[in-house]
Amino acid sequence: MSAGQGGCQPGIASIVENVKTLDIVLNGHDNDYNNYRLYKWDHLWGRSHVMKKIMSALYLKIKTIHIDDLVLIISGIFLALLLRYLIRSYSSGDYEKYYKVWYETIKAHGFAAFNLLLSHGGGYDYSPMYLYLLYVVSILFSKLVSISAVKLVSVIFDLMEAFFVYKIVRLKFYQGPIPFLAAFALLFAPTIILNSSVWG
Repeated sequence: MSAGQGGCQPGIASIVENVKTLDIVLNGHDNDYNNYRLYKWDHLWGRSHVMKKIMSALYLKIKTIHIDDLVLIISGIFLALLLRYLIRSYSSGDYEKYYKVWYETIKAHGFAAFNLLLSHGGGYDYSPMYLYLLYVVSILFSKLVSISAVKLVSVIFDLMEAFFVYKIVRLKFYQGPIPFLAAFALLFAPTIILNSSVWG
């Protein structure tokens, strides 16, 4: 009997905590609620050993990068993103005819739009995974205009491609800036920019 009661304790504690939270919200105790939120955030993140390990590993990784390489990385990424930002509003024929329709349909109807777009005559001829990516963007960045949201997917993959180029080249050139320059060569390649940030 005592074992059964012990097993119920976490569930009871959780219910009590939820009731207290609901009471704070309903009674409008803003300060108490804000303090409660700060406490939960500190409890979940600030005191998390996992987060501390991740931040520590990231710090140690950055610490090993030479200052010249760090300046090169920051400058290169900044210029690559700035260039893509400046041309974000260019609208291609394919965007107007296809990408815009796909994105706005998904944003308006969510998963219900998948059947329409993937069915015969829906006009969608890409891999279904691309629709999932557009759906995620429509949720996380719902305030973005359609053309920026569509291009965001391509920009993210540009950065991922550059990272993998860096890792591959670094297998041969472990020291020096060559791996970074190889990554930036991809980010600034006209074909990459035209296909992702201009075309969409």
